[in-house]
Amino acid sequence: MILQDLLDIDPMRIERSKDMKVTLDWSKILTTPRRGFFSKLWGFLTGNPFIISNLLRFVVNSPSGSKYTVYVELQPKDTVKKLLKTEVKIFCSCNDFKYRSAYTLGKENNLFLAPSIEKHLGIAITEPPRRVTTTNLCKHLYAVMMYIKSNLNKLNLTY
Repeated sequence: MILQDLLDIDPMRIERSKDMKVTLDWSKILTTPRRGFFSKLWGFLTGNPFIISNLLRFVVNSPSGSKYTVYVELQPKDTVKKLLKTEVKIFCSCNDFKYRSAYTLGKENNLFLAPSIEKHLGIAITEPPRRVTTTNLCKHLYAVMMYIKSNLNKLNLTY
């Protein structure tokens, strides 16, 4: 799924996300070797054997005092319009994300995974949620996406 598809969430989550305080904790550049014939061919033609992406880690504070860690991996784009058309990998440490979104996002290849995150999510990665009546983003992730959208020029994403 592209970012634009993920941002299609219910109005109540959008409203609740406005109360979140988002802070960029750190960012780093990731280089991943190209896989698949066409990706390798494109890498050969462009002289870039790697896919470059940015990994951003955010801390989201809720009005209740809870803190959540959010990871967003995306390929850098210079405009919001281009960013909305890119594939992203995401993770939030909240239970809503764990029990409602992790499975679906994993199947769509939009789940950011690291060994510690796999351990945290546990069976939620392999078993579908019991209830799938809502959207894939929790309010914390939506707040982070709005932060990225508003601060794209300040984030210094590497191309």
